[in-house]
Amino acid sequence: MIYLLLLWSLSFSGFSQAEFDSNLIEIRESVEEAVNGGDKERLVDNRNCLERLLSMEIKKWLVHHYLAYVDYRLVNLEKDKESRGKHIKDGILHLEKSIEINNNFAEAFALLSLLYNQEIGINPALGMTNSMKSGKAINKAYNLDPENPRIWLIDGIGTLYKPTVFGGGENKALKKFLKSAEYYKTYKTVDKTLPNWGKAEVYTWLGIIYMKKEENQKAMENFNLSLEIKPDYEWAKQCIKELEDKQSHEK
Repeated sequence: MIYLLLLWSLSFSGFSQAEFDSNLIEIRESVEEAVNGGDKERLVDNRNCLERLLSMEIKKWLVHHYLAYVDYRLVNLEKDKESRGKHIKDGILHLEKSIEINNNFAEAFALLSLLYNQEIGINPALGMTNSMKSGKAINKAYNLDPENPRIWLIDGIGTLYKPTVFGGGENKALKKFLKSAEYYKTYKTVDKTLPNWGKAEVYTWLGIIYMKKEENQKAMENFNLSLEIKPDYEWAKQCIKELEDKQSHEK
């Protein structure tokens, strides 16, 4: 990949802020392309590039955040429990470092909340401890940036898989996903290096919930909205196929 050659060939010590930003944006976009296609190898390559960028001493809090984000995505692509657990632990460590440098970035707290919840799936003994940590982190995120659509999206994902006795479930998650989709219509950031993912993903999550609720027409509408935003979004395509197969068996 061109950006990989660029990162390894340039002298990082001579990077300007503008050059750093340009490379970070390029890596971020490559990460999203890898996520869209479920490309684990490309995600690992991107992660290596982000680790290399840490030596620049520029926006280290944001680089740590992106490393954690890649770890979060890799968790969902790994098949064995040990590998998933390692990515979760690495992601948590990077977010803790990110927050230590900049404790005003709401998305770091939101992603930390989600990783705490994922860790419970690896080690159920952490259920009570991590639930408390997760709740504290997501509350901090909302306090810092209450109209950030990714915070509502991340909280919706956590809520969907949280037991109802702890405040989870489809109906509560649905409200958060709908709120996220609404905020995505107007939310903007001035800094072009900040995260910009999730606009297509939230409609896929909405489609999944509607499919679970047997509201198949709404499910299909939301899956198609995902593809309108990102035509190459493999997860939305897979969900459409699953829904079509389900409907064909019901006839």
